[in-house]
Amino acid sequence: MSLALVGIVIALLIALPAGIWSALREGRVTDVIIRVTSQFGVSVPDFWMGILLIALFSTTLGWLPTSGYRPLLSDPAGWLSHILLPGLTVGLVAGAILTRYVRSAVLDVAAMGYVRTARSKGSPLPS
Repeated sequence: MSLALVGIVIALLIALPAGIWSALREGRVTDVIIRVTSQFGVSVPDFWMGILLIALFSTTLGWLPTSGYRPLLSDPAGWLSHILLPGLTVGLVAGAILTRYVRSAVLDVAAMGYVRTARSKGSPLPS
């Protein structure tokens, strides 16, 4: 349960800002970068992303442990260091998928009639 919670928090921290930013700047360079990055995140399998992150953060940099588990209530700092790498793996892949959903939803809402009417009346909405 803790892995799922950490993963969804990381995914939402990635997806909401990236998806909204990409939709509000449709067709610009940042939109293309976010779309390509999210497509890469969707295309990479979870297990491969995990291996790459272990190689980077555990083996190369030595910042996080490669395996293990610590209970949250007995050692919160140890729990965080052990759950961060698997949570990041789950969160990056889920964040890439959610970024595409958020971008699509924002674009759908921005194309609705009431938004066009508000813009035509001079409302300070981002374009």
